[in-house]
Amino acid sequence: MGGDLFGLKFSGVTYPWNFVTLFGAGAPVMAVAACLSRFLVIPPVVREPDREPISAVADLLIGVPLMFVSVALLHAASVQSNEQFRWAGYVAASGAAVALVYHFRSLLRQRVLFLATVVTILVYAGNMIPSNMNLYSPEVLGDVPEKYAGLQNMLRFGFKVVAGALLGWVLTRTNPRTGILATSTIFLLAQVWALLVTGPWYLVAFGIFGAGELIGVYSPNYIVSASRTNDLRRNMAFATMLMVPAAPAGYLYGAIVDFVSQHKLTALGMTPVALGYRLSFLVCGLFILSGIVVAVTLLPKQPRAPND
Repeated sequence: MGGDLFGLKFSGVTYPWNFVTLFGAGAPVMAVAACLSRFLVIPPVVREPDREPISAVADLLIGVPLMFVSVALLHAASVQSNEQFRWAGYVAASGAAVALVYHFRSLLRQRVLFLATVVTILVYAGNMIPSNMNLYSPEVLGDVPEKYAGLQNMLRFGFKVVAGALLGWVLTRTNPRTGILATSTIFLLAQVWALLVTGPWYLVAFGIFGAGELIGVYSPNYIVSASRTNDLRRNMAFATMLMVPAAPAGYLYGAIVDFVSQHKLTALGMTPVALGYRLSFLVCGLFILSGIVVAVTLLPKQPRAPND
C-alpha cells in the first residue's frame, strides 16, 4: 500500500500491516453481503429431482478430470518444450469438451439456451485479455506494469460498482437481452479504447473493462430467464462453467503477441511489441462483436422457458 494516485502521494503502511489492512477492509463488506443475502428469494422447485445413479454423470466424471489433465499436459509441454505433451493435452481437452457437451446435450438442444451459450462464450473471451492490457503498459505509459497494477484495479472495480447500479436500474425497465447487449458493448468499448488511446488516459480502458465484466451477471440472468424452474440449479451450474471454453482465448492472445514479436512485424510506425498487443486487442474485440451480432439478430428480448 502507498504510492502515487493522480498526483497525490501516500506513505503507505509497512509489511505485514499493509496486507492486514488490505484484506481486513474487505471483511465488513462481505459481512454486509452475507446479511443482505437473507432477503434473497429462491423459488422452490415443483418436484425435487431424484438422486441419479453414477452412470447418469459418468460423462462428467470423465470430462472434468480430462480438463485438468489437459491443463497439466499443456503446462508441462510449455516448460519442457515437449511436443508430445502438447498434442496429448489437445487430445485430453477435446475429450473433455465432448464429454461435457454430451452431458448437457438436453440443455443445448433448446434453441434459445444454445444461442445464449454461444453469445456467452464469445463475449467471455474478453475476460482473457487483461494480462495483455497490463503488459502493454510499457509501450503506452513508459514504465513497468507493476507500477500501475493498483491503479488499474481501482479503476476496474470502481467503474464496476457505478456501472452495476446503473445497469441494474436499466434492467428493471427493459429486458434480459438488454443486459447482455449493454455489458457486451461496454466490453467492446474497452478494447477500442486500448487500441486507440495512449498515455495516462490509456488506464481508463481498465475502468471500462471492469464495467463490461458485468456480462458475468447479465448473461447467466438471461439463461435463468429461459430456464424451467426445475432446471434452474443445473442451468446455473452450466452458466458458471462457460468460462472454461472461453479460456483458450487467453492463449491465443499471448500467441499473437509472441508471433508478431518473433517475426519482427511492423505497421503504421508501431514496434513489433506494440503491434502484437494491439492485434490481440483487435481479435478480442472481434470475438465480443461476434457475440453482440448473434445476440441482436437471434436472441429474443424476452426469453421464455420451454412449455411455459
